[in-house]
Amino acid sequence: MTYSQDTLNEIEEMATNLTKISDIAIMLDIDENDLRRDIADPKSDASRAYRKGKAKCLYEIRRNEIEQAEAGSHESAASVIRYTKQMEDDEQL
Repeated sequence: MTYSQDTLNEIEEMATNLTKISDIAIMLDIDENDLRRDIADPKSDASRAYRKGKAKCLYEIRRNEIEQAEAGSHESAASVIRYTKQMEDDEQL
């Protein structure tokens, strides 16, 4: 399916706010199955917009965890260690 740039921006913004695919489809008046299929295709614009939005949200969560760890939070420090391990795992070919 082809999406306008405005729709792709909205998909990204909603994903940034952890909106479920089913809710995005309803809010944008898109067939849910079409949207799911497009998001599942890593080459589609909708997939890139959705994944970028999720990545932005997770980036902010991790950034906040790092700040809290630097301020002395043991729980946040454990999360930062886990994120570091995830990064290392993701670096593997």
